[in-house]
Amino acid sequence: MGTDMWITVDREMARHTGAEPGATYAQYVDGVALGRDGTPDDVAGFVSYSPVRTRST
Repeated sequence: MGTDMWITVDREMARHTGAEPGATYAQYVDGVALGRDGTPDDVAGFVSYSPVRTRST
């Protein structure tokens, strides 16, 4: 998911592994079937599409 959290994750991975900034995120995105990161709008679209089951009492 392309969120601000990834900025922190990528920065810390670069610090711990010596990777170039952006490399960890790029590696993550390369493994995503869509070929891009997800967005909050992708999740919202899925949630609004998913059927909601209610429990009868």
